[in-house]
Amino acid sequence: MSNSFVQRFLFDKLPIRGAFVILEDTWQTIASQKIYPDGVQRLLGELLAANVLITTTLKLKGKITAQIQDNPKLDLIVSECDNEFFVRATAKYDRSSAQDEQIQYKDCLAVGNLVISIDSKNDGKLYQSVVGLSKLNLDELLGEYMMQSEQLRTMFIIAY
Repeated sequence: MSNSFVQRFLFDKLPIRGAFVILEDTWQTIASQKIYPDGVQRLLGELLAANVLITTTLKLKGKITAQIQDNPKLDLIVSECDNEFFVRATAKYDRSSAQDEQIQYKDCLAVGNLVISIDSKNDGKLYQSVVGLSKLNLDELLGEYMMQSEQLRTMFIIAY
């Protein structure tokens, strides 16, 4: 039995809807496959959870890929979720610099871009949005993405 799930909710007579996601066994499987510095592991888990949340809002067949690019501490950090909620995530970083100093969460979000790609099987198109890393946490950065891309005021609360 899986301990990972998505639960949507709606408030009657209020313009508020949402979802929450629990990725307990899914995240444990991904996190156990590779040892990451604490900051990298936290961001990878948050990015995966956020990706699942974004996927719940879209009514399309396809997949969403979220990644952090152009960060000197990270070669790659990426998560993917499709419309059937199959997920995967990984990170690559310079192991030599990680041994000398621990990569902190704030370092992962200090420089670079958040790139979110929507690969729609409905129309065969790829949509991409790029948001500069200007926030101290992924929650706020994702709210900025939703405002920029969807013109929708959105609040993310990610607990790791």
